[in-house]
Amino acid sequence: MHKTKIVSIVVAIYLLLALAWWSILLLRKNDQIESLRIENLKLYQEKQLGIANYTVLDDPDYSPIISDAQKQRFMIYGESAFFCISLIIGLWIIWSSANRIIKTNKQQNNFLLAITHELKTPVASIKLILQTIIKRDLSPVKIKELSEKAHSENKRLDSLINNVLLSTRLIDGYEFNLENISLDGVLEKSIEKVSTRYPDKHIQLKFDQSKISVKGDKIALDICFCNLIDNACKYADHDVVIETKLAESQAKIIIENDGSTIAKADRESIFQKFFRGGDELHRTTKGTGLGLYIVKEILSNHFGTIQYSVADRKNRFSISLPIV
Repeated sequence: MHKTKIVSIVVAIYLLLALAWWSILLLRKNDQIESLRIENLKLYQEKQLGIANYTVLDDPDYSPIISDAQKQRFMIYGESAFFCISLIIGLWIIWSSANRIIKTNKQQNNFLLAITHELKTPVASIKLILQTIIKRDLSPVKIKELSEKAHSENKRLDSLINNVLLSTRLIDGYEFNLENISLDGVLEKSIEKVSTRYPDKHIQLKFDQSKISVKGDKIALDICFCNLIDNACKYADHDVVIETKLAESQAKIIIENDGSTIAKADRESIFQKFFRGGDELHRTTKGTGLGLYIVKEILSNHFGTIQYSVADRKNRFSISLPIV
């Protein structure tokens, strides 16, 4: 990309210099033609009238000569300006397209690195657990402990594969099975699923006094909330707070976590597919860049919205869903 920009700048400078040269040349030629026409008019009138040093300023043919020359100047200026503007717009379009392509390729490369790591980690963990159980004479308690860990890794792997498959199905046109469901019930199940993966994190749920019902796809909303809660737990230092409340005809779900907030430069892009801030080779947190993209797509298909903000130095995701 750096070489492409340098070449583009060099070509642009060359074209601008060439344009300036030809514009100056044309203007000089136009001035010469104007002078020759005036000189010819003067010589012609002196010959016809027999007057030396004839003043052409009062001649009726003088004004058309000046007018034609001025029109030629305006035409040269106009064409030069149009060419410059077209060149600048063209370069801007080329650079913008190149930047978009590079950004997309980088995100896809990051995704491949992330998905490779995320797939290998639980597989390697399960393999190690099974080898330990097979090769060693363990007590039933230890076997149960290792089996539970293997089961947890298997659920993590299953969740990852489901996210990848769902992101593809959302593009191809996933059919949502909309029905009246309890928002409280879906959230409780989602918290139960995620909390087992983060035993060191405290997840607090605050329900509105009234039960909230929404029209939605229970499986899709469960995936949506699991992704959001998992994301909050992943980046939280200690606490994750989930609050639901009613506001007019909307159900509001607020998910907050302490810890580091998202960089301002990345906040506009967090819901894009494959986007993850920073460098994948030096990243310490797990993820594929699909979670928040899936969340936004699911909520959009439920006529809902999601927004990110920072409140009291905490990450806050605010969700709105129409109630039944």
